[in-house]
Amino acid sequence: MKKFFIAIRSKYYLVPAIYAILFTILAGIFLVIDYYSDALDKIPKFMFMHSSAGSSVLIMIISGLVAIVTVAYTIIMIVLTIYGNQFSPRTLQDFLEKKTTGRIMGFFIGVLIFSIISLLGIKQYNVNAYILSPTAAILFFIAAIVVFIYFMHLVAKSLQITNYIQKMVEETCEFIDQKQREIKMDPNIYIENIDKNKEILEKKARNIMPEKSGFIQYYDEKKLFEFACAKNIIIYCNRKEGEHIMEDAAFIKLYSSAEEKINSDMDEDIRKLAIIGEDPNLKGDIYNKIRLLVEIAVRALSPGVNDPATAIFCIDKIGFLLHKAISNSEAKVYRDNDNNVRLILEGLTFKKMLFDHFYQIKHYGIGDLKVLSAILSALINIAQNGTATIKMQIWEFGEYLFSEAGVNEYADLEKFNLYERFYQLAKATDHTNDIKGLFNID
Repeated sequence: MKKFFIAIRSKYYLVPAIYAILFTILAGIFLVIDYYSDALDKIPKFMFMHSSAGSSVLIMIISGLVAIVTVAYTIIMIVLTIYGNQFSPRTLQDFLEKKTTGRIMGFFIGVLIFSIISLLGIKQYNVNAYILSPTAAILFFIAAIVVFIYFMHLVAKSLQITNYIQKMVEETCEFIDQKQREIKMDPNIYIENIDKNKEILEKKARNIMPEKSGFIQYYDEKKLFEFACAKNIIIYCNRKEGEHIMEDAAFIKLYSSAEEKINSDMDEDIRKLAIIGEDPNLKGDIYNKIRLLVEIAVRALSPGVNDPATAIFCIDKIGFLLHKAISNSEAKVYRDNDNNVRLILEGLTFKKMLFDHFYQIKHYGIGDLKVLSAILSALINIAQNGTATIKMQIWEFGEYLFSEAGVNEYADLEKFNLYERFYQLAKATDHTNDIKGLFNID
């Protein structure tokens, strides 16, 4: 069921199709009401309309709704073009998967279908019949106009990059908090360094290949854990969610002290507990979501856009999100009630996480001191309440930035401003004794 849900969730037509079905059913109900209209005394008579007048009204409503749907889809295409050119091509999926956008388009299409079915149904009534469906279509049409006005407001807000980024950050924060709550509430889950289970991972393993190449969208962790406990084996998901894998690359490995327990019969059962798709699962992968901010920042730093303020805003949000996600950066380990390791999910090392999220921004924005200062500020925020190892890695990355920027070649005023930022980073990472060596200060 989860596999089907993830596969169908990315289909833009899902929500409009649901609305179309609901309004088709609603139109059928009104056809029945109109057929027995003479027997319905409780409905006020002013709600009913003569069939000939109702036919004309429905034709006008259908014409208006076709115009609204055409304009709405034209606006959506314009928005997608702007998203692709100014934000990032991968943000297109975000806009299309918005529930509000799908519901609005679904409502327009639903009302249009309702009006068409009602118009076709008029033919079966007596020429002098009084029916209810045209009145209902009028009310739906008025609602469609109100929804269209809201749709224009929504599009205007969506095109404001700061609103888009802030919304993305809020969704990612909510997702991170949810994951952290799940970890705290489940006594079988531990966040550990992958090297702690090095002895297990060095043993001989059975490699499981995917049925097709693509992105790992989802691991059904609960069922994998239950399967490992039932078969008395250890499952190691050595490729992370969001990674792209080829057909001949192992993405899951099976370990067991009793080698005969691992056989090819398990392969298909294991494959069913993972989803490989054509696109990354942005809804279920924290780091793919954060990397969207990286892409927007890089696009903003390009000469064609030249919007360093947006890039700096993205950098600040990247630092904030990485600070929240830092506790989940290690491997995720499931242990049974006897404390035996049963499931290991590969994590992203913090050093690699820093490089993946800041290298491209550094590469394209290293010449702008404000951008460099924003990266240092983000590193300072990430270092807050970090472990000694994390602080060491952050300081090493700060030294890397220093060497790439060639700070000692800057003018004195520029160097003074950067010295203040690097000093704050050194203070946050407990490396104040090293700051003078960087700036050649005695």
